[in-house]
Amino acid sequence: MKKFITLFALLSLLVGISAQEDEFQVPKKYQIKTEEDCAKYKEDIKKCVVWLMETPSNVEKNKRASASKFLLKWIGVTTDVSIILDSKVQTFMEDPELLTIFIAGWAKDVLDTEENHKDPIRGNLAGINAVIDYYQKNKEFLEKNSAVEKYIKLKEKGKLEETIQKRYK
Repeated sequence: MKKFITLFALLSLLVGISAQEDEFQVPKKYQIKTEEDCAKYKEDIKKCVVWLMETPSNVEKNKRASASKFLLKWIGVTTDVSIILDSKVQTFMEDPELLTIFIAGWAKDVLDTEENHKDPIRGNLAGINAVIDYYQKNKEFLEKNSAVEKYIKLKEKGKLEETIQKRYK
């Protein structure tokens, strides 16, 4: 009986954790064409960026593709988040998954601070830090990316922000 109670408690805990991790669902038949549409989906986007950044890359690939598409559609219409892509800074742009994480990190920073800041250094740092974190958590599932590895080394040396500033100018 004791084993049954322990097993039941463990299963309940796992189900609870699983439900918490899967709080985000891509809205069904969403329409994003106006600022009003963007405002309507803002809370979903906040959950989307967290889900994309925290969910392992080998989990729910179809949902990841749908979530990425949802985020990119919203980013393309909203005026709340202005992302500047520059191959001198985002040296990993050939990898769509890492580029999506970069965009998610930049968007999360803007949405979390509730500011419409257009500081490209801050946005790039938020995006690159998101890519670094994601890459390190998912290294076993991702192809080696020397550009991200260089950013990891710069961050470890405390020179990431300085490097971004120099590359951006």
